[in-house]
Amino acid sequence: MTQSAASVNCPNCRNPFTAPIWAVVDAQANPAAKSQVLTGQINSIVCPSCGFQGALNAPFLYHDAEFEIAFVYTPMDVGTTNVEQQQAIGNLTNSLMQSLPPEARKGYLLQPRTFLTQESLIDAILERDEPTREMLEAQRRKVELLEQLRQIDPHDTLAVASFVGTHDKELDELFFQLLDTVIYVSERQGRADEHARLIQHQALLMEKTTTGRLHLAQRDAVEALSASPTRETLIEQLIATDEPSVREALVATGRQLLDYAFFQTLTTRIQAAEKQGDTATQEKLAALRKDVQDIRDKVDAVLAEVWNARAELLRALLMAEDPKELAQRHMAEFDAAFFNVLGANMRQAGEEGRQDVVQHLRHIGDTIVELMHEMAPPQIKLLNRLADAESDEQVRLLLEEDREQLDEGLLEFIGQAVQDLQQDPGADNQERIERLRYAIGQIKALMSAAV
Repeated sequence: MTQSAASVNCPNCRNPFTAPIWAVVDAQANPAAKSQVLTGQINSIVCPSCGFQGALNAPFLYHDAEFEIAFVYTPMDVGTTNVEQQQAIGNLTNSLMQSLPPEARKGYLLQPRTFLTQESLIDAILERDEPTREMLEAQRRKVELLEQLRQIDPHDTLAVASFVGTHDKELDELFFQLLDTVIYVSERQGRADEHARLIQHQALLMEKTTTGRLHLAQRDAVEALSASPTRETLIEQLIATDEPSVREALVATGRQLLDYAFFQTLTTRIQAAEKQGDTATQEKLAALRKDVQDIRDKVDAVLAEVWNARAELLRALLMAEDPKELAQRHMAEFDAAFFNVLGANMRQAGEEGRQDVVQHLRHIGDTIVELMHEMAPPQIKLLNRLADAESDEQVRLLLEEDREQLDEGLLEFIGQAVQDLQQDPGADNQERIERLRYAIGQIKALMSAAV
């Protein structure tokens, strides 16, 4: 486990609560946690009673197999003696070693470099890694802006207008991504008041900021095209906007419509405007045609680049002596494009009667899926085990083994999974639904007994 639970007394209201903290941060397996380290947000907590937010000064081990580095943060107040400090370092190292496959347990892990401040640890990471200080400063600035926003009453229109007017250029894509993440976390943690407040802020910023208005324009245009996916609708939506990002979204969404008939329809309109002597419309449509062709070529180039990269990765996996080890270093690249490439190669090999290649490709696919399951968050792993349990007794045993995970968040997570399965009913789903419903009842009973 790279994450554990810690008992915390809120520095503000002094109420005790349990918070998840990172004990080991694996940069390759958990890039989000790595980002938290680099921005100084690691092991942040939120008090469920008063809403206080801050960071625990807890020790953790940072590991990056790509650069073969193991760094341990041991703040001054952890362990009053050198023996206690070394014991803390040893516990963290053992936790990391146990989480790695035997072939990944290398010598550098046994001698981790220690740091007394997070600032010095971050500096050491940056000496070996790609992210620039400018990027990190930008991320920290977005966090600061978000904290300012949270202090504003969304009903205070003057304060909101002043915030937007002062920081409009800084409220960019990165800021909205961060806001989306915080909204999601507040919902998952059941902080209803904060969640509602952030949703209000998000709606206001979508209307009042430059980036927000572009998002709305993109959404409206794409929704109109999705509701009526025809060449005529695509042309009308493209004509209606001069904003490059909106046109790019429309072209990406309607790429399959950009065929000979589409451009012929657009050319017919250009010729009609020319006959009518409407020079302005003729020039506007001709410029649009060129713009659409350029955007299409750019979209196709990006897709081709991704496709080629995934094809190269698949070839490397086919030739690797240890495909699993290679796959572990490229987990972020196993996306829809990769599995499309894998499926296309399996179909081609099957058509050519090369069953040995089909089996090899299938084995690679199974290995990747297995790794994805292994790296899944604890809640997802438990959910899958519960859904696949062979009996109610096995469900009870699984819940007993993972009692530390039994909380309201898990109940909500399993309840949502049941709803998702019900939306796709089938002969294979009913048993899984019943197992999960039974698990919900057992979790409630165990939680009640623990109170």
